[in-house]
Order: sequence, then structure tokens, then C-alpha cells
Amino acid sequence: MNDEDAAYQDFLEAQSAERTEQEEIVKKWRKAVEGVEGRSRELRKTLSSQKAALRYEKISIKRAEAQHKEFELKFSHQPDKVRMSAENLKRARIKVMRKDRDLEEMDRELELILTPKPGQPGAQGILAHKRLLEMEDEGEVRKAEHEERMQTLDETIAAREEEEKDAEAVLDDAVAALGEEVYSLRLPDPALAAFYPRLDKAK
Repeated sequence: MNDEDAAYQDFLEAQSAERTEQEEIVKKWRKAVEGVEGRSRELRKTLSSQKAALRYEKISIKRAEAQHKEFELKFSHQPDKVRMSAENLKRARIKVMRKDRDLEEMDRELELILTPKPGQPGAQGILAHKRLLEMEDEGEVRKAEHEERMQTLDETIAAREEEEKDAEAVLDDAVAALGEEVYSLRLPDPALAAFYPRLDKAK
């Protein structure tokens, strides 16, 4: 968990350093960048919100696939129900694939706007602006992935702690049972002999 957090912090620091460099270039070619910004702003907003929605839909698909597997086992005696579940899953996958294609098309459109033509004045500024936008996207994706990993690690740790508690309870029971057996057998061991009278009183 600490390694994951440290890797994410390193990513943020690297981004911060690069962002400062790119912002200096953008400032130098501000006028050229403003023209590109005006044409790309709305498209970027739409792309960003739809990409975020698609990420969550893909997570939902993974959950739906796991649920369908369980459903298949639980309702194997009812093939109609299993077929309906499979159809629903198929429709959800197709919907996600269509959204993926639409976003690819929008990405291409944005790429054209943000790619300066050969010899275009202020090309350095436009490319620096483009890189800043890419970094913003990378940051959003990395943040979502980081949060998902941290949640998974939290769940794994909680499950292991529960397993440890169960194992400790089993061990305590086993030790108690062994103690009872040793006491009932009255093994002639000098280390144990001192405990027998005390146990007799407690009984």
C-alpha cells in the first residue's frame, strides 16, 4: 500500500515539474494558443466527462461479468434465466464498445485541432498546450486507477485481517482443547505439576 502511494506521489511530482516547463512555453506563445483553445474547449469538456463515465461503465461491466458467472452456477437448472442474463451482459458490452468508438472519433477530431500545420506561427506554444491537456488526462486516469488500487488493497487487507482473526480463534480453541486434554491425563511433568492443584481449585 505504501509502495502504491509512493509511486503515485512520484508521478504527481514529475507532472508538476513538467507542467511548469510547458506553461512557460504556452505563456510565450499565448496568442497562438488562444485560437486553439477556443476551438477545442467544448470538445475537451465533452470528451473528459464521457471518458470518466466510460471508465465507470467498464468497471460495472467487470462486476456484471462476475455476477453473470455466479448466476450461471446458481440458475444452471433454468437456462432461460441464464440466457437472459447473458443477453443483458452482451448488450452492455456492445454499448461500451460503441462509446469507445465515438470517443476515438472525438479524440481524432481534437488531435487535428491541436496539431499545428507545418510552418504555423506559434507551433511550439500549441504543442506545449497540447501536452498540458494530455497531462491533465493522464492525471485523471492515474488518479482513478490509484483510488481503485487503494480500495482493492484496503479490501484485501480487511479480508486478511478477518482471516487472521479466524485463525487466531481456531488456534485459541486448539490450545484450550490441548490444555484440557493435558489436565485430564495429569501428565507427570514437573513444569505442569504446579498448575494441577490450582486448576483443581478452579474446577
